[in-house]
Amino acid sequence: MKMPNFLIIGAAKAGTTALYFMLNQHPEIYMSPMKETNFFALEGKTLNFKGLHGLPDGVNNISVTKIEDYQALFEFVPDRIKAIGEASPSYLYLPETPKRIKHHIPNPKLIVILRNPAERAYSAFVFKSWKGEEPFLDFAEALTQEDQRIKDNWTWGWHYKNMGFYYEQLSRYFNEFDRSQIMVCLHEDLQKRPQETLQSIYDFLEVDRSFVADSDTRYHSTGGLPKNKYLHSLVTKSMETAQSMKVVLKPLIPKNLRLPLFYLLNDVRRSNSQKQPLPLEIRKQLISAYHDDILNLQELIQRDLESWLKIEEASLV
Repeated sequence: MKMPNFLIIGAAKAGTTALYFMLNQHPEIYMSPMKETNFFALEGKTLNFKGLHGLPDGVNNISVTKIEDYQALFEFVPDRIKAIGEASPSYLYLPETPKRIKHHIPNPKLIVILRNPAERAYSAFVFKSWKGEEPFLDFAEALTQEDQRIKDNWTWGWHYKNMGFYYEQLSRYFNEFDRSQIMVCLHEDLQKRPQETLQSIYDFLEVDRSFVADSDTRYHSTGGLPKNKYLHSLVTKSMETAQSMKVVLKPLIPKNLRLPLFYLLNDVRRSNSQKQPLPLEIRKQLISAYHDDILNLQELIQRDLESWLKIEEASLV
């Protein structure tokens, strides 16, 4: 059975989704039809992750934990394909992953995208808030809940601060794999120089570097934090109810109205949100917490990360 020969291992909210879709356009690259399989992070485990209100999180249902199911994702890869991959940001964060990867794929190519950890944390918070999955609209309050949420086995999507200690996480990969197998990109590379960054990745994957992918589409873009929490909650619950009851609702709503109705609800949710910068005081606290990790990471990946240590107003997320 075929297995991937490269993986996008993270970090979450750093551009992995955009890279997944851009690479999937390349005629010599095959990306698994399912993004975020989480297989190498969770193989063989019985999943009981929690989420909002302590209820079971959806990651329990969508993650692939059996090797047979994982291999089935790559069963129909065309012969012309040179690079077979998948993308799961959990791989960088969850500590047992590198050894599992090495067990199943001894010589993979690993792509990492890293983002200023303070901004990454805030982006994850805004994303959860926009989806109606974060009960606190105050980022400072959400951060105070993080340690307890981790103890209560909430999924890593709520580990806003903890997911930003990249040196600790990436060191596990440098201990398991040769440096030549690991390519590290920065979020700002993908944003400011997408085609140049993609060409470097094509070279790393040994595919045609002349291919030009669509790099203008924005994936997982959110409107920002809700302006009216009640309206946001109402719309989000309506969308979730429609999704969970789609079998029942399908015959009741004409086919030509289903998708427009979904887009309408999503537009209402987006218009009820606003871009807000990361509060300066919280930014200071986070950068202080990440300071040593950033300096160590700088040495590990041989990139200048001084801009990540600047105490200034963050861009709108």
